[in-house]
Amino acid sequence: MSGLDTTATRSILCSAGVILCTIHAQDFKDMFGDAQVGRTTIPIVYPKVARPTLMFAIIAWSIALTVMWELPPVLCFAFLIFGTFVGWRFLTKSSQKDDAESLTNYMVRPLQHYS
Repeated sequence: MSGLDTTATRSILCSAGVILCTIHAQDFKDMFGDAQVGRTTIPIVYPKVARPTLMFAIIAWSIALTVMWELPPVLCFAFLIFGTFVGWRFLTKSSQKDDAESLTNYMVRPLQHYS
């Protein structure tokens, strides 16, 4: 039996990291409901670090994945700008409605009707 090669290991680790980051992003949308039923999520237990760590994680994934995928510089820049936008939204907009919209953007909805 042979072990996983570098590409497989990297793919598994990246998938796990992105999934954990996605779960973290989803936890903001229903913090109030989660608190009412006694769930302990990162935004509830660590409210002061939850938003900055999510912003950092989104930006880090934007950089890491574009480098691993060897995307052209213009696409790397686009991913970084969008990741920064989404991370900044999570950091600076914290109402339940804003969190739902930030999650929609995280799930890669094209930018639309922002006024």
